Amino acid sequence: MSDGILIRCDADAAVGLGHLMRCLAIAGALRDLGVRVEFAMGKLSSFGAQSLQDEGFSVHEVAGTNSAFDRLAANAILELIDDRRLASILVDHYGASAEYFETLSGRAELICAIDDQAIRDFPGVGWLLNPNPGVSVSEYSVPDGAEVLIGPQYALLRRQFRMARESTFDRNDAKRTRILIQFGGSDTREVCERVLDWLKRISAPCSITCIAVEHADGLRQSHRDSPHNITVLSGVADIVEHMRCTDIAIGAGGSSCWELCCVGVPMIIGELSPDQSRIAQELHNRGAAIHLGLWSRVAGDPFIEAVQKLIDDQPRRETMARIGRGIVDGLGTTRAAQSIVKTLRARQEVVA
Repeated sequence: MSDGILIRCDADAAVGLGHLMRCLAIAGALRDLGVRVEFAMGKLSSFGAQSLQDEGFSVHEVAGTNSAFDRLAANAILELIDDRRLASILVDHYGASAEYFETLSGRAELICAIDDQAIRDFPGVGWLLNPNPGVSVSEYSVPDGAEVLIGPQYALLRRQFRMARESTFDRNDAKRTRILIQFGGSDTREVCERVLDWLKRISAPCSITCIAVEHADGLRQSHRDSPHNITVLSGVADIVEHMRCTDIAIGAGGSSCWELCCVGVPMIIGELSPDQSRIAQELHNRGAAIHLGLWSRVAGDPFIEAVQKLIDDQPRRETMARIGRGIVDGLGTTRAAQSIVKTLRARQEVVA
């Protein structure tokens, strides 16, 4: 059997794009280390599959819906790694149960998992990563001897974020405050509509870029009367460049927060789902972001007050950017990939 690894993840309107982006990041780093990487995705992940194929990765469609993670689904994955002669499996999906991991552990040399909830058991998992701050290894039930990586020093970012971090860019030369609205790949039209409506009440002229994977045309039509310059994009090939040209980012407490930290962008964030609260609150506590709570409960007045204060306070924005860059240095993907290879090598030496 080779040193190859199969990555199981999904990307659709329900789960968003965060899992795909971090799996793509670590796949690239593993490939740089000489590891053959292939993907398995549910049939609803056609957009994600195409993105991976564009990057040169083989993608296999697994039977059933994206949320199929029972024993039968695990056995299908095992058959796939046998057929493709792969040594390891990396799973990044909230739907993967303890039964699923236990079934996988029967034949794969190494089972890896990416998680950011710490609410499941991971039997048979020999390598686990949670990039969130404020998490303890003791929160996880994993086998003895498992390698567990915790914290944003292991944030999984593509190499272009590290490159953007190292390039010079002056955010203080723009005539208008540049605001980036980005809530991920799920269906977020409602929250985008509310945020764009609230921003109409900001007195300072702004240039606003809203990235909406779905309903971009509708958002453009409904906000033609905004006093600000608004651009609504249905998708972007290079999100890094948009972040580099941003003074304030507005979004959710997901994995894109690590990207914004690395590039050095002040954030106003909330949660679209409860699992995002830990990241959002921790970044608020550290001073890299302003946390407003669940977006479904955020009111217009406190939102406008937060945005206006940040627009008027350049020193605070610079401090938030510096803190964010201190939290995420952009090398987490390399560290994680090296750790996977080291862990697999150690297991193979024991077997030999």
